[in-house]
Amino acid sequence: MKGNIYFIKNNLYGFINGDDGKEYYFNRDGLQNCTIYQLTDGDRVDFSVIDCPNEKRAKAISIRKLDSIKSSHESDTNPGINELFKFDGFNDDEINIINKLKDTFYVTNGGSIINLGQSNYRYCLVKPTNIFSLTFNLKRELIVIFSDYVTFEPRSLDVAAAVAKQIPSKLRIDRGCQILISSDERIEEKLSDILKDTNLNSIVIPFSYRELLANTDRDFIIKRFRKYLFDVDLFSTSIPIQNDLFFFGRRDYVFDITNKCKNNIHSGVFGLRRSGKTSLLYAVKRLLENDSIPTIYIPCQSQFSKSTWQLALYELICGVKEELSAKGNFHSKNSYKMENAAICFEDDLNILCSKVDKPIILLFDEIESITFAVPGNMEQWKSGEYYVPFWDAIRGFYSKYPKAISIVVAGTNPMINEVPVIGDVVNPMYGQLSKANQGAYLPPFTTIDTQNMVNTLGGYMGVTFDEDVCSMLTIDCGGHPYLIRLLCSYINQMLKNEGVKRPKKITKALYEPAINRFEDTNEATGFYLMILNILITSYEKEFNVLKEIAINGDEYVSNFVDDRALLHLLGYGLIESNEGRYNIKFNTIKRYLLGKYKFERTNLSVEDQKEEIQFRIDAAEIKLRELIKTTLLVQKGNSEARQIVLRAMEGHNAIAERDLDKAQTYTLNQLFDPSVNKVYFSVLMKIIIDNYTLFKNVFVGSSVSEVKRHFTILNAARRVPDHSYTEESQNWNREKFLEFRTSMSWLEAILTSV
Repeated sequence: MKGNIYFIKNNLYGFINGDDGKEYYFNRDGLQNCTIYQLTDGDRVDFSVIDCPNEKRAKAISIRKLDSIKSSHESDTNPGINELFKFDGFNDDEINIINKLKDTFYVTNGGSIINLGQSNYRYCLVKPTNIFSLTFNLKRELIVIFSDYVTFEPRSLDVAAAVAKQIPSKLRIDRGCQILISSDERIEEKLSDILKDTNLNSIVIPFSYRELLANTDRDFIIKRFRKYLFDVDLFSTSIPIQNDLFFFGRRDYVFDITNKCKNNIHSGVFGLRRSGKTSLLYAVKRLLENDSIPTIYIPCQSQFSKSTWQLALYELICGVKEELSAKGNFHSKNSYKMENAAICFEDDLNILCSKVDKPIILLFDEIESITFAVPGNMEQWKSGEYYVPFWDAIRGFYSKYPKAISIVVAGTNPMINEVPVIGDVVNPMYGQLSKANQGAYLPPFTTIDTQNMVNTLGGYMGVTFDEDVCSMLTIDCGGHPYLIRLLCSYINQMLKNEGVKRPKKITKALYEPAINRFEDTNEATGFYLMILNILITSYEKEFNVLKEIAINGDEYVSNFVDDRALLHLLGYGLIESNEGRYNIKFNTIKRYLLGKYKFERTNLSVEDQKEEIQFRIDAAEIKLRELIKTTLLVQKGNSEARQIVLRAMEGHNAIAERDLDKAQTYTLNQLFDPSVNKVYFSVLMKIIIDNYTLFKNVFVGSSVSEVKRHFTILNAARRVPDHSYTEESQNWNREKFLEFRTSMSWLEAILTSV
């Protein structure tokens, strides 16, 4: 069915007038090819309908904005100015600037003065012309802020948001991009310093009064837009999202957690590193604060992890006091002693709860930093010495006053809710999360979530991704939002490096070579290690299962393991289970594990074994040649080093007399060059064994007999692929292959360490 958007509320939900004359409700998660920020009254949409028996209206889902159908306000836009535009309140310089803006934009409205603190600002609205719409995906009106203060004030960055709140919803305001015009001639430099490590709230295109007044280049403004849109990377931010504008996906999950908080149901939010847990907590906080519910965000890593449990309780009370701006007769810091800290905490929190008529919400983030048995934690938290009394105090309070507070705990490690006993002490938080949300894990992004995120952010930079690529991004990255952005950032940089003109749509032809190169980068490897670290350190058995699936498939796992033993792999979304079969959901991580642990594959055919032997020995031999050459040169000098090599070659049954004669004329470098001289693996082995005193610092901890045994095994295995030693080939078996792997791993570890 088709219809028109006619009302949007708080950028959360809205209504559609259907062509059938009926009215339909929708929420932002029902949007497929756009975000709610890209919709406005009158937009034409296509949608499906589901009945909601308990609601007054049917619900619209699978909503797609129909860009090809233009409503009256979507007609072509040319430069100019609205004849009704009022210049009242603007100074002479600003009037001249507005008259310059009309040569690039269509200037629509002049706003009133905005007061922020002790400062006054003026603004106008401009509509992007066709070239801006095509180049930068800018279709809504932009807010232009004028700040005539000689020194740039950071609060100027908040003016656009204040303006947006005053603009009627029928106007098409782009809340993701603004123009800031300042009297400070160093505005670009100062803005860069301020925004360097802060959260992405809105893209700011800065100008100074002077440069706009003095510049005669008609393309000056569009060049500045290119600089701040095409030359930046909106994908690369790793800071949690603290605003709704750039928060994508998981809206239903946010609403679920929010409703639980309102109803005094305690919740957990667990997930992989950088999966969006903190951004989700911020989204919950914003929704709760919209309903005037006091909400305190607690970063456990920075706030509690180095504190005693008593001081942590005191700091928690301080956070609530600050949130409520509360004053009263509270216990002092010195009162929070071991013997009565829990009593002080109860007293103080009771006072604070009495000051509000709604529950106080406590959002604990990075919970693993104060959880027992987590490697790297402060010993007292790790052992449970601090953990138990801290959570005993909190549980004791909400058990006694069940309507006073609600808590949400978020982090990578869910042991707080899963382990019943710590040593011989009961875990006070075991099973304390609601059954409906017990140890809940963040859901991965869907393809629609990915599409909304990458095309909203990429659209500003002149980069969009077609539907097939959005699907591939989701599958390759397992729906992990940070990995998706990391990969898109790499693609964006690749386009820059190759000088690709924008706007550009990314199709499979560009995506497939990009992901192949991306997976070999340090950034990708670092991400995989960060993700897998939680399994390696806390759930080693499950990590080994993940590795087994990657390198050998799921046959063993399907036959001998059930879902209960794979709780975290399934919860984190690393694998999926279907009818007793398992698959890794991150194609990138699957390929990483297969590459890293490919030499641990089992049940290989003889041909596969030969292929592994050839590959590993060839790779090791290159490093071994260089190691031996360098060691001999340092220890014995060039002349003696040559003689040692020549002696090792003498008597070798595969080296002819004429080759020995030629070798006499070679330099040391030529002797070790396989394209010039025949220095076989067995010759390298003989050099090391016959001159072991020169190499003992290389093979630290290994006796000469042990070194000889490993090299003998490797040399025997090396012969199998050549088919030149039929006896060894015929006697080859699985045990010898495992011996080869052991000796090869020993040599590779040595070659890697030197």
